[in-house]
Amino acid sequence: MAERSKAPDSRDNDDVNDKYNNNKKNDDIYDNHYNKTRDNDDVDDKYNNNKKNDDIYDNHYSKTRDNDDVDDKYNNNKKNDDIYDNHYNKTRDNDDVDDKYNNNKKNDDIYDNHYNKTRDNDDVDDKYNNNKKNDDIYDNHLNKTRDNDDVDDKYNNNKKNDDIHDNHYNNNT
Repeated sequence: MAERSKAPDSRDNDDVNDKYNNNKKNDDIYDNHYNKTRDNDDVDDKYNNNKKNDDIYDNHYSKTRDNDDVDDKYNNNKKNDDIYDNHYNKTRDNDDVDDKYNNNKKNDDIYDNHYNKTRDNDDVDDKYNNNKKNDDIYDNHLNKTRDNDDVDDKYNNNKKNDDIHDNHYNNNT
């Protein structure tokens, strides 16, 4: 009987073992599935997190690119403005130089005109003064000559009178 009771115990144990092993197998299947599911969830989470990060990055990158485009446009405009300002300032400098030149030229022309008129007047004055000097020299010479002529006339007249007198005297003696 003892042996008989052993067999059912053994069978019970086998059943328990089978149930345990079956349950363990089911648990392992479940755990495997669960773990795979968790792995998939982790992958999904990682994917979703990465996608979220990518979207954040893309959004930031797009904004950054927009900002870069704005910066490029600003910098390009600023560069063009600087080129324009530089050209404008050079043009203004040239205009200032031209204005100064033209003003100086105008002043030079006024001066030259005045100077030439003055020179013309000086030439007229010089001519007048030279002519006057020549006239004075001539007048002086003429006066001296006239004085000499007067002296000569007087001398000659006196001599003539003396000769008449001498002749008369000699004739009467």
